[in-house]
Formats: sequence, structure tokens, C-alpha cells
Amino acid sequence: MKKNKCACCSSMGKINKIKAVEDAVMALCVLAISSDGEVNSKEMDSLYKILSVSPIFKNSKKTKEDYINCVLSSIANRTRGEVISECVKAIPQKLRATAYAWIYFALKSDKKVIHPEHKFLDEITKHFKLPGALAGKIKAVVEIISRDK
Repeated sequence: MKKNKCACCSSMGKINKIKAVEDAVMALCVLAISSDGEVNSKEMDSLYKILSVSPIFKNSKKTKEDYINCVLSSIANRTRGEVISECVKAIPQKLRATAYAWIYFALKSDKKVIHPEHKFLDEITKHFKLPGALAGKIKAVVEIISRDK
């Protein structure tokens, strides 16, 4: 029997603790889009887009649905603070701006970011120790690539 390379959703059905960068990024995206109490189809679609285009997820052997379900089941019965703390530890400093960009991309997928989502972004900015100017530039780029008119 082959051993899994990592205790991550890329190779397992469920994880107890978030340690892999890809799981941390996706978990934060999930927390972000659910921070307003509901998740719409555009926000869910954004998760599939992220899995398709981000090199962070290049080693995933699972279908997109299975991967997202693994992340969901791994964070479902845990506190938001606990999950955020694990995610911040799992994402190296050099990838935190990238993670922030994907989080904002997921939030912006329905063309609006409302108050609870802004609060979540502020919290992540603080945890990541991301300079405000950089966060603003990331948001501006996501706004540009999200235009459809």
C-alpha cells in the first residue's frame, strides 16, 4: 500500500489539522465566501476557477468537487478562529499576498463585497501582516481582471 505524501486534501479524504498551503488557501476562501452567512453559486464557481488556474493546487490528484468537499468536511465542526490560526501558520510569508488575492477573487465573484466580508478581509490582512497599500493593490488588480464591461 502506497503512503500518502502529505496529510492534505490533495491526497486524503479528510484532515484533522490544516498544514498544507493549498488546504489553507482553500479553507480561507471558503471561510471568506461564507462570512456573510450564505454562499451563492458564483462564489462556489470561483472556488473551482481557483483550483483550475492557481499553481498552488497543481499537485492535487482529486476532482475539484472531492477536493472542496474534503476542505469543507475538515473545517465544518471547528471554530473560525482555530481554522484561521492553522491557515496562517501553514501559509509562508511569501505566499500570503497570493492567498489574499485568491480570497478577494472568491469574494468579488458575485460583483460585491459586503460588510461581513470586508471584516473578514481586514482580519486576514492583520493575521498575514499584509501592508495596507499592498492589500489595496491586490484588490485593484482583482477588480480589473473581474471586469466584464
